[in-house]
Amino acid sequence: VQTCALPILYIINILIFIYFGGNNMDLDDFRAFLAVYKYGSISKAASSIYMNQSNLSSKIQKLEKEIGAELFVRGRGRHSIELTNQGEKFLLIAQQIENSIGQVNQLKYEGKKQFLSVASNDSTNLFTLVPFYKQFMKRHPDIALAIHTYHTTEIYNKLTQNQFDIGIVTFQKKQYDVQTKLIYKEPTFLITPRSSKYFNGIDAKDLPAEKEVCIRWNEYFNAWHDEIWGKNNYYARISNGTDLANYMDEEGMWSIVTLSVALQLMETHPLSIYSLKEEPPKIHYYLAKKERKYQSEAVDIFLQELQDFINHNINIEPVID
Repeated sequence: VQTCALPILYIINILIFIYFGGNNMDLDDFRAFLAVYKYGSISKAASSIYMNQSNLSSKIQKLEKEIGAELFVRGRGRHSIELTNQGEKFLLIAQQIENSIGQVNQLKYEGKKQFLSVASNDSTNLFTLVPFYKQFMKRHPDIALAIHTYHTTEIYNKLTQNQFDIGIVTFQKKQYDVQTKLIYKEPTFLITPRSSKYFNGIDAKDLPAEKEVCIRWNEYFNAWHDEIWGKNNYYARISNGTDLANYMDEEGMWSIVTLSVALQLMETHPLSIYSLKEEPPKIHYYLAKKERKYQSEAVDIFLQELQDFINHNINIEPVID
């Protein structure tokens, strides 16, 4: 609020001067002008603001009289209304007034509602935490939840710039003023088209590298992966689970993904999930947030309910302090 209060107050002072400085302009006059500019005709503009054409024309004429100049070019044979030079200048003022009023209304709205900004990677936001996000928003209509999707490195950078309240990331990174805490682990499994000949307990070494759709989950998973199949021997490499199904339409294709990704993809695509002979590394997820002396009530509520969700979700492994 502090960052935008001064500009808004400054604009409001201008508005007060306009409204009460000896002329008869009002907000309807500005709305009428903007409607005519937007739609390019009196008839369409009148319809858009639920006003008859004669009243709208009168408002434009009144506005021009107050300003002392024509705002629109008039003439026969014109298919649409155009602004005069003075009209172009007045347009900037009218748009500024409209925007400033919207900002004032937003300030009033913000006083009644808390805002919470959360960031995580694609797979977490679109697979693992979707049920939690839905429950949270239903339980707390007074909290506006903004969900952002970025790679872990970007999340750390944006946390330091105060762009998010909370980040859920896949590795720890030393970052000034950012705290991290391991909150859960997610197991990984083999996923493949149903027509493939793979099976539960298959040895990872028996999976052909040239059929892999590779996702680089984190450095620990990548080290395990590269020891078996090498770093660049895959069929295709993608950045997240959302694109996976596009490359899994041929027999023998495979990928190793988190359980939540596998289960959701199986609901919408003809895919099967299998365990490997030796369990692949679990993917670790960390809570990251900026160090602050005081934490908002919305953050406290979110973190408590997130922990409850993790503790009761059978597909992920909670980490107890």
